[in-house]
Amino acid sequence: MDHPAWVHLLNLEAQYREGLTRIHEIPTREWNAFVDVKNRATDAVRADSALLADIRRAALMSDATPRELALFHGVLTGAVWEYQVLRDAHGDDPTSFERLRADPRLRDVGDELNMRLAVYLPEQHGSEDVYAGELWDDGDPGTAKWRNLTRVGGVPTRVPGSEAPDGLALLAQIDFAALATVAEHTEALAALLRVHPLPPDGLLQVFHSTLGDSRTDPDIPGGGARVRHVAEHDVRARLPIDDRDADGGAFPVFAVDIAVIPMFHAMPSASADALDRGELLQREANRFARNGSYPEHFDAEFDRNPFLADAGDCVRLFGLPYTSFGVNVEDALVLSARLPLAHPNDEHVLLITLPGEPVFEGVFGDGGHLEIWMRQSDLEAAHFDNVVSFIRSG
Repeated sequence: MDHPAWVHLLNLEAQYREGLTRIHEIPTREWNAFVDVKNRATDAVRADSALLADIRRAALMSDATPRELALFHGVLTGAVWEYQVLRDAHGDDPTSFERLRADPRLRDVGDELNMRLAVYLPEQHGSEDVYAGELWDDGDPGTAKWRNLTRVGGVPTRVPGSEAPDGLALLAQIDFAALATVAEHTEALAALLRVHPLPPDGLLQVFHSTLGDSRTDPDIPGGGARVRHVAEHDVRARLPIDDRDADGGAFPVFAVDIAVIPMFHAMPSASADALDRGELLQREANRFARNGSYPEHFDAEFDRNPFLADAGDCVRLFGLPYTSFGVNVEDALVLSARLPLAHPNDEHVLLITLPGEPVFEGVFGDGGHLEIWMRQSDLEAAHFDNVVSFIRSG
């Protein structure tokens, strides 16, 4: 490509790489000024829709080198991260995506993409004792807000008079009090919880048989899913978890981080380009949510071809179905039959999505996910005992 803006960026990229080899010799002000020039050159490339289209085609060429792919990727991605920064800086409504749709990297397909906020819960590898929160002294209201019993996998918090459901594995446990504490300082989460209100405290425990769902096992409540809300007074009276209990989970246990980021899903009538762009945006969102806590070999895969490297999907509250799947006619019929809407303004809500990899050892099939749905009216009433589950695999 011999477009002047692209040639200029290539020259600056060469200078940038050379500068990195002697970064300690360059005055900070001089280096920062150069980076500003390079960023403006990148913006000039992104502003030219025809040039962006050429770059997308070049990125698909089999003879592109890793260095070329890295440069292509740097130009074509970054919209999710920049949107988050600009949204917070300008005080935008977190549930509105006008600024993101107007970004030059996706404005040509923006109207073909659904976007919705979700709470990403990426698992944290190498974290300290995940069950340490069980010993937290939450009898004092001043300290209770800092307790965190959220985890994926492992075993549930034990409370008097209640046992884990027979034959069902704990997939996730959400500490609502910890989530509410994060919402106090995170407007995006606060805005999402105004749309989909959750109890201010207690625990949400998500169990599933992992053997079927509401389509394959219609006679089993929830298709094998059970979601229960443990009241705060029971949580504060919880029983200790000893080493034998901790080793009894069906799946490995992980602490999680929290990130509130949009999800992306191409609309049913979307073009092939929009489908590809939606998947690229979702991969970017997953990578941003994980914030460096990536699966093994991800960095090496990213160095070879950043367009193919996958940081892995995360457990999510709310949002949209995963990009590769959607709510088809059969699913809609199941939802309508099992969860008839209570009033004209009621709707079906995707409560939680749980990817089979890496936490749940691929139990939902190749590239599979478990989705658990409920009614908005039940969510508002904190009634979690009536749900529908779908296992989706590639």
